Amino acid sequence: MEAKILHFNDTIRRDINGAGSRLELKSLAFEGYLNLGYNTVARVLVSGNTDEILRNSFKLTNSFDDFWGNNADVTCYNPKCRSTSVGDLIQVGNEIHIVASAGFEYLCDVK
Repeated sequence: MEAKILHFNDTIRRDINGAGSRLELKSLAFEGYLNLGYNTVARVLVSGNTDEILRNSFKLTNSFDDFWGNNADVTCYNPKCRSTSVGDLIQVGNEIHIVASAGFEYLCDVK
């Protein structure tokens, strides 16, 4: 399955007063701001159930010994982007999940 990785735009983050909690982001999503605050940075080919896909997508889009964009199962759209972190999104099928401080939380379905 393919997972889509979206990083929060740090400029937009400052403009909306540091929104980042699940509740704040869900509210923004319903107000139509979600697409303005995130950039698609990668697609990851992973298999497994949703939890495994989320964990492996996160792992594959973090740099350890080498830049994460060099991973074979990753298509990176911006070779200068940072690693995936808290507040970023991972889309699995029609579901959007937010990277939390410990694990992942379901945010909403793509409309």
